[in-house]
Amino acid sequence: FESSSTEFNKMYYDGAYTEQTDMQPAGINGATQPSVLDGAKRDRAIWSGDLGIEGQGIADTLGSNGNNYVKQSLLTLITSSQQGGGLNADTLFRTGPYSNSYSSWTADAATEYYRNTGDTAFARQVLPWLEGQLAYDATLTNSDGLIVTGSQISTTNGGYDWDFYDGAKTGVVTAFNDLYYRTLRDVAYIEANLGNTARAAAYNQTAGQVRNAINANLFDPAAGTYYLSESDHTTFAQDANALSVLFGIAPAGKVPGILSALKTLWGPHGSEPFSAGSSYSNLISPFITAFEVEADYLAGDTADAEHLLALTWDQMLDPHNPFYTGTFWENIGPDGTATEIGRAHV
Repeated sequence: FESSSTEFNKMYYDGAYTEQTDMQPAGINGATQPSVLDGAKRDRAIWSGDLGIEGQGIADTLGSNGNNYVKQSLLTLITSSQQGGGLNADTLFRTGPYSNSYSSWTADAATEYYRNTGDTAFARQVLPWLEGQLAYDATLTNSDGLIVTGSQISTTNGGYDWDFYDGAKTGVVTAFNDLYYRTLRDVAYIEANLGNTARAAAYNQTAGQVRNAINANLFDPAAGTYYLSESDHTTFAQDANALSVLFGIAPAGKVPGILSALKTLWGPHGSEPFSAGSSYSNLISPFITAFEVEADYLAGDTADAEHLLALTWDQMLDPHNPFYTGTFWENIGPDGTATEIGRAHV
């Protein structure tokens, strides 16, 4: 890989290296299958949110050489799940669920793998579990068709997320319903490609209803942005707004305003995930920021995408940075302090 930007070239190769340190061959630490873990030195566990980033990065940098690592990681999570229930999302301490949003990330990572590989046998194998996820999700919805999450951790209806240190987000949460919409579209894509056109149409119809309900109940027309949740109209959340743009939920005419509002969260070391004065942590998340960068690119806002890339990742590439390791970081303090190093959020 080579571009006209030295920093971007370094970013590409450091990202590839980070992911490769996370790839565990069979036979290491007793593993019977190759797997992709969340970090070289942290949990050493499969996490579906991480796979959502790692899977595409591995496909882009290693091609088919990394396919079995991603595939076996997904099968570990999916085939150990209860069909008709939420999908398992991590192998930390045990293979099991983490939250409603992470069950959605499991389905999304599986769909991404299928898009990248065309592995029809894999798609047919996991489809009953993906259909079961959506059947289960439907039992969590309210009269508007939106998912309602609870306060538990390690449950398929719980409101824990990438910011576990903030606790659960309960009720009708925008980001979680963005992911519900995404899962419906994901499974519709698989169904259509396997020839199940009626099922694909039904999932797409439900997805359209969910998108309309998100925009009717969770969009603030005065501010032109999305609420964190139906009960929290004060906190401006990076994930809710970036994912609404990236997944195609936000109406096209609202996208420029949303992306402009997201820039109000930016500081010298990246974007804080929530507005100042909220009850949530101000730790910068490269994981969520990656989706904002994608949303910028999708909207054709290349300048802001590259600016946010530089703010967030250039500091990780600097060998003079006291936290430099040659890999990327889990979180960054607003002052540039690395809090977790060597994970796959690239």
